Amino acid sequence: MTNSQKQLLWIAAILAALQFVVKPILAWQNELQAEVSLNAERLTRSEQLLTNAEELQASAASAEQVRQELISGYPQAVESSMLQIQLQGELEALLRGQNVRIEQFDWMTGLEPMNSSLQGIRANIRISGPLENVMQAHLKLMQDLPTIKHESIEIRRANRSRTGVRFSMTVHIPVQRAASPNGGQA
Repeated sequence: MTNSQKQLLWIAAILAALQFVVKPILAWQNELQAEVSLNAERLTRSEQLLTNAEELQASAASAEQVRQELISGYPQAVESSMLQIQLQGELEALLRGQNVRIEQFDWMTGLEPMNSSLQGIRANIRISGPLENVMQAHLKLMQDLPTIKHESIEIRRANRSRTGVRFSMTVHIPVQRAASPNGGQA
């Protein structure tokens, strides 16, 4: 074997050692460094949380109080059919107070869960009357019951009337979940 061949074999051996020994060690060190850095960041965030724990607990209590105040503004769902009768009576009285005729009031669904505190119920309502009265009725509905979500609205000129319109809307009414017998939410 010639001297240059021996040198080439040594270079090949060094390159192989670099490829299969040194390169994995460097990759492992980089991975270890990234993990240590990530743990240091987590530790810093945890220390900040511990430092601000009282403030965070006060904020959480305040947020829960605001949530309870907001939820208390929704009607209470004790029993579905009684709730429907009560809500329909309130809505019809509100609409009739604006001198419109209620042509249709149909409940489309029973109580449907929305989240852990609220349920919802859908209704299809059609009223008719002079355009000004119908718009006043709709405005009054939005002002007095701002939690009602209007899913669809359609307005058409009433048959045989030059000034009258027919106003159809599908509404979603959120209500509080009924309390369970053990004092929590049902």
